[in-house]
Amino acid sequence: MERTNGEYLEAGTVGPNYLLIPNQEVHDICSEIRTESGMDWNHNRIFFDGKKYRNVYRTESLQKTLDNGDVAYLTFTEMNSYDGSGPAGFRVDFMILVCKNGMVSPKYGWDSKFRHSVANGDWQEQIRAGAMALTGQKSELKLNTFVEACNRLHNPLSMENLSEIRKVYIPKLPNLRYGEILTEYHAKEGSTMWDLMQAGTSTLWHRDKMTNADFTNNSVFVDGLLKYGDDRNTVLTA
Repeated sequence: MERTNGEYLEAGTVGPNYLLIPNQEVHDICSEIRTESGMDWNHNRIFFDGKKYRNVYRTESLQKTLDNGDVAYLTFTEMNSYDGSGPAGFRVDFMILVCKNGMVSPKYGWDSKFRHSVANGDWQEQIRAGAMALTGQKSELKLNTFVEACNRLHNPLSMENLSEIRKVYIPKLPNLRYGEILTEYHAKEGSTMWDLMQAGTSTLWHRDKMTNADFTNNSVFVDGLLKYGDDRNTVLTA
């Protein structure tokens, strides 16, 4: 891959059918999509390690209040990779207003992405097709569904509950990150599932030097805890 100064950077080994797309091109088309959404977007953070790229924006134009008074709204993350390790495109997730904790949720959010293949030469049209959701009712419906899931995180947590969450709902979360989350949870005198959620997303989102793994761990933690809240508060009928 050629840099702007004329030098070359080895980002990875790819096949002859690999479609290389500069981060700038992904950013340009995503900027157009955000503008066309009619929402006001503010930059939140950017990550690029020479291979994987994530660029996050947030909007308060569409928001919904949780039962506990916290406010949730949308985030828009541009995605790309130079080594074939991930797709290109964007995804829409969520953030909590008061603490700016990003919450990555493959279950409740949505994306528009494509593989880096020469067969996807029309990638801009593919992304635009998926962007229609931002201007329609899907974004509001998705936010409402996400907030409903968050509202189930009201139960108090015991040590037995924490053990169950760790073993059953977030077993793939690295031990180091889980330990950091528990430290934050106890430091803030947490007592409920929502307190644990905020301790986790604060720990994983506000790291000084984020890595691609932090985005992955965030999604594992968020969807895992939301699944626990759903299971804990679902009434089974005969």
